[in-house]
Amino acid sequence: MSKKNRQMSLEELLREAHREIGLRPEFYRRLLLAEVLVPVETSLPGPTATIPAGYSLAVKTLVRSDGVGVIPFYTSPRAVYDGNPLGEKCVLMQVRDLFESRPDMHFHVNPFSQFGREFLPREVASLLQTGQIDDSMNMEVVADETVVLSPPVNPPVELLRALGVLYSRSHPQVRAAFVAECTHPEKGIPATLLIGLDVEAEEEQILRNSLDVVRECESRDPIVDLAIISGSDSKVARYFFSEAEPFYERVTARH
Repeated sequence: MSKKNRQMSLEELLREAHREIGLRPEFYRRLLLAEVLVPVETSLPGPTATIPAGYSLAVKTLVRSDGVGVIPFYTSPRAVYDGNPLGEKCVLMQVRDLFESRPDMHFHVNPFSQFGREFLPREVASLLQTGQIDDSMNMEVVADETVVLSPPVNPPVELLRALGVLYSRSHPQVRAAFVAECTHPEKGIPATLLIGLDVEAEEEQILRNSLDVVRECESRDPIVDLAIISGSDSKVARYFFSEAEPFYERVTARH
């Protein structure tokens, strides 16, 4: 398999997602399904051992300077060594099982790495329930015919680039994506940004992952709304298809 086509390991994806916001929804999805190394307190002899049925294991907890307990877990033996060169006794666990075992706790993947990431209890709960890091944002589609749409004066370059990475890697159903400034003259509310998505098939996960990227970019001022415009004859869809240039277009392979 060529390097270009090789799937990144979870550790590589964690490192790349630290830099590239558009990769973070993919990292969260892969994380829940991954097997990781979890340090435990045990009296079992030797570096490796089979754990008897019913044997009780105590998961190790780190304590932050503010007194908050954090459960560490690691993506590789090398990451364990970076955390404790003297070695740790670890068990292999799927991250979903680990999170479900203590949803009240803070967790930290690769805590002694510059690319580590801590998960708060509310983030753990959201990941387990929806696969999203934050399920608090609204996913309502904008369908107000009174809105006035125009090109953004200061387009959110980082957000649009990150969304482009998300769609190109994780959502081939997205044919094109547009952005506009959206004002509501009859309601007297502040202007928002509207992302219009032209998709082959509507999937809630596209909207959820898009909202994850919006949150990670901290693009809440102005508020960002999403709209599926495929197959629609609404004012919003007509504007995007006839007057706007997409900030993302799917690249189709040439034969």
